[in-house]
Amino acid sequence: MGTLEEDTLFWEKIMPFLAELPRNVQDIWYYAFTEIMNNAIDHSAGEQITFAIQKDALYTEISIADDGIGIFRNIQKYAGEKYGLEIDREQAALELYKGRLDEFREIIFDFRGIGFMGQGFADEVFRVFQNMHPDIKLTVINANASVLGMIRHVKREEKPAG
Repeated sequence: MGTLEEDTLFWEKIMPFLAELPRNVQDIWYYAFTEIMNNAIDHSAGEQITFAIQKDALYTEISIADDGIGIFRNIQKYAGEKYGLEIDREQAALELYKGRLDEFREIIFDFRGIGFMGQGFADEVFRVFQNMHPDIKLTVINANASVLGMIRHVKREEKPAG
């Protein structure tokens, strides 16, 4: 892929759009962008990486895509070469998570300075993830009424009708 430098991309192409955000939010975006971009550069085996930013007053989204083989095929390839195993995509996904989630008994979400949480994120964390990992305690601190309301909303959706 050449000599892409993820931190240079962030400071030159992304940071100008995030300049008015609080420092802690900028730090989170820096970490997320550089880690994901670094993974694409180092592991995708692709020819192109694209990234985009969408931002308005309430929402910021940064997307990164590459034309590489993908994490699951990479795991499948590794399992085949290293251990002589043929695994499907679902097994590859499980390998990605193996051992990592069991390390945690509690995850604390500090919403200090966060005024809004999207339904998709709330649903993925507080319903889907929690249902998959009922032994992990999810603790919410410093959340405003809007954030707490969204958490209650997605938890309510999981209950069967009738």
